[in-house]
This record gives sequence, C-alpha cells and structure tokens, in this order.
Amino acid sequence: MKLFGKTKNNKEAHLFQIENEGVRAVLTDYGATAVTLEVPDRDNRRRDIILGYDTLEEYENGEMLFGATVGRVANRIENAAFVLNGRQYHLDKNEGENCNHSGFHGFHKRMWTAGAGTAHSQEFILQSPAGDQGFPGNLCLSVTYSIRDDWAFVIEYKAIADQDTLLNVTNHCYFNLNGQGNGTILDHMLLLFAMEYMPLRGSDSIPNGSVQNVLSTAFDFTSPKKIGQDIMHDEKQIYFGNGYNHNYRLADAKGAVKTAAKVECAKSGIGMEVRTDMPGIQFYTGNELCNEPGKGGTIYGSRSGFALETQFVPNSINNPNALSCILREGICWQSKTLYRFYRV
Repeated sequence: MKLFGKTKNNKEAHLFQIENEGVRAVLTDYGATAVTLEVPDRDNRRRDIILGYDTLEEYENGEMLFGATVGRVANRIENAAFVLNGRQYHLDKNEGENCNHSGFHGFHKRMWTAGAGTAHSQEFILQSPAGDQGFPGNLCLSVTYSIRDDWAFVIEYKAIADQDTLLNVTNHCYFNLNGQGNGTILDHMLLLFAMEYMPLRGSDSIPNGSVQNVLSTAFDFTSPKKIGQDIMHDEKQIYFGNGYNHNYRLADAKGAVKTAAKVECAKSGIGMEVRTDMPGIQFYTGNELCNEPGKGGTIYGSRSGFALETQFVPNSINNPNALSCILREGICWQSKTLYRFYRV
C-alpha cells in the first residue's frame, strides 16, 4: 500500500497492488477503482489493458468512471424516480430528466475502507446510509478484487441492507486488449453468448421495455466479429446509442456463473473471457470519449476502450417485464464476475 494523494476533503487515498502468475493490478480505495491491469501479451510483455488516469485529482474530476465500482444502481433510472413498497423515491437528475449511475455522488466518487488484503486479493468496504443518493435503507457493500493463477481477474460483491432497497452494482473498466492508449478497439473480435438485447427508446439510453432477437441485426455477436464491423450501421438502435451502449440478456435470472463473452485482439495476442452470475451485460464502446487525457500522457478518443458491465437490466425497477434489482431487507446478496485472460 502506498499513498495516492489527498482528496478535496483532505482524505488520504491509497494504492494497492495485487499480482499472480504475471498478471498485476493496481487498485485504489477511492471509488474501489481498478487503476491498472497488466496482462502478458504473446511475447510475454505486460500491457496495461484498462483506461484510466495517473492522478487522484483526475479521478475526482473525471466523469468517465474508468475502472470504478458503480452503485447503488448502475445505469439509468427513468425520470430519476421509482416506487418501492408503495412509496415513491426521487433521485438526482444528472442526465436530462433521468438518473445515471445513481446521480452526482455515486459510489465511484467515495472513499472506501480497505478491508482484508493479501498478495493476490484486496477488499474494499462502503457504508451507505439510508437516504444516500435518495435510496432507502442502510447498505453495507464490499467489493473484493483478486487475481487467480489461471489469469482470472475476479470481482466479488457482497451486500446487505436493513430495509428493502435497490442494488445494481457493477464495475466500469474500459478495456483495450492492445494496451491502453494504443488506438481503438474496433478491430477486436467479440463473441457474446446472448441471443437477445434490450432496444433503447431513444438517445437517452433508456430501454423501451421490449426484448429483441439479435439475429440478422447489427447486434448479433453470436459468432465472433469485429466490434467495428457494424458500429456505423444505419439501424436506428445504433443511432440511438451512437454505437453500442445496450444491455444484452444472458439469463432469465441471476444464477450460476456462466460465460457471457469472449474478446480477442490479434495485435497483442491477448484474449479475454467474461464470466458472471448476473442476468445481463452492458456492452459499451466508449462512444462518448473525446480527447480525454489518460495515463502516461495518452489521449483517449472515441472507442479507445470498450466496457462489458455485468448487471441487471437498466431501469428494471420501472420495467415490469425485467428482473428486478430489489435487494430485500436482511438478505445477504452476493455476485461474482471474472475477466479471465489467455493468449490468442
């Protein structure tokens, strides 16, 4: 552990390094954030494959959520409001009339408490009081990052609340398997183990409540294809997302850990398998990145990285056809997502 800097509120933030079999990550207790993730390429040279910043100040001021833990509820909530147990709750309207990533003071902008740590793993803990961000219930959330000897970067969540509330927590790493700052991800080959996705109602990125089969659409990744192959397609849904920013349906319910996606980069020889027990995965192609200063003096342009965020369907609390993200009082909720790397 070493000092990363001090926040605007004069709180010390720290860096924590974990490593196993040549894969190395640097994490910070600010936002329970993954700052770097280094993976050996085909020549056994480590490449940092996630986008991020060099300084704590940039993480405080930045809005891209690089590597951060997002909650209580990731993604959008329509009209920044919901009804739970007959009571209406109001949230921040930080994206037009909607709430995105829980508003102006999301979990990615918090100091977390460092918990148990080893050479291969590190836990972070956050206490979120009732009324925080507008949500009911006192929530205790822990996030544990670990690296296994099979090159799997594992993220495990545990949460419990003393009142019914909402929880849709995810990690917001932007990946570039050629190395951060090394061009776009348009030539990466993607395979998604999903036959359906959630169309958007418009450019506000709120799902319209329906489910659509991906076959014969630009959203079909049931066979490997380049991310950039159809990203400029004239389909209305591509226009709404300015590329891909859509949730894919993996299962009807949260269940066993399963393979959700595989991505491969021919240039570096790095492949990545995504496994999760969550029912959905948000595929985002960094469409809104625009001259964003990054690590090592790099500048991130549009589509410099992609995100595969495991989660519930966005706005599920307001969609009667979606699996709800309600966390019931006193129930210990757990989830696991793995990003396992291999050579191509």
